[in-house]
Amino acid sequence: MAKVKKMRRTGCWVWTGGLTYDWRGGNRAGYGRFSIGGKPKLAHRVAYELFRGPIPDGMVLDHTCERKSCVNPDHLEPVSSRENVLRHFAGGDRDLLTEYLARWRSPPAHRPEHRRDRERSGRPRDCEPRHQGG
Repeated sequence: MAKVKKMRRTGCWVWTGGLTYDWRGGNRAGYGRFSIGGKPKLAHRVAYELFRGPIPDGMVLDHTCERKSCVNPDHLEPVSSRENVLRHFAGGDRDLLTEYLARWRSPPAHRPEHRRDRERSGRPRDCEPRHQGG
């Protein structure tokens, strides 16, 4: 628990070690991360499994406190991926939801980060011929 700061007001156990990057490619703080035996682990998943047991198959952990760096098992709830996305966007940020869905429905070579790579290198990334140039 050396890398956890317990917040009295919110009840969050904030991971103070390494963090993942935001899914939109920014450098904003994300989920706690560390390695065990050279294998990357997400801190909230390890905390949940230590205190509550295995995460049910096909489920992800929803941070009910809405703080991705929180590892308090009381703030983590196993839900389906669909439920997790719906809860996250329940606040009404439809533009963000549209961006998220478009990003993950498009072929990998057409996702924004791959377009940036293609622009830098001047050549398409592992794209089928019918997609090149687009």
